[in-house]
Amino acid sequence: MRLLHVTDGVIGPDPFRSADSGSVRLDQRIAGEGELDLAAILAAAPAAEYAIVEFDT
Repeated sequence: MRLLHVTDGVIGPDPFRSADSGSVRLDQRIAGEGELDLAAILAAAPAAEYAIVEFDT
């Protein structure tokens, strides 16, 4: 794997499984400021050459 798509956020219930699809809200955070262990995620893909960071807000 050469490329990783990286986002960060709050770990919680899957908003896409909500009964009310109009209430879908992604609680994104700046990479490294959310609850995901980005260091461990990046370490799990040592051959990755690029990590593309996405922040929609």
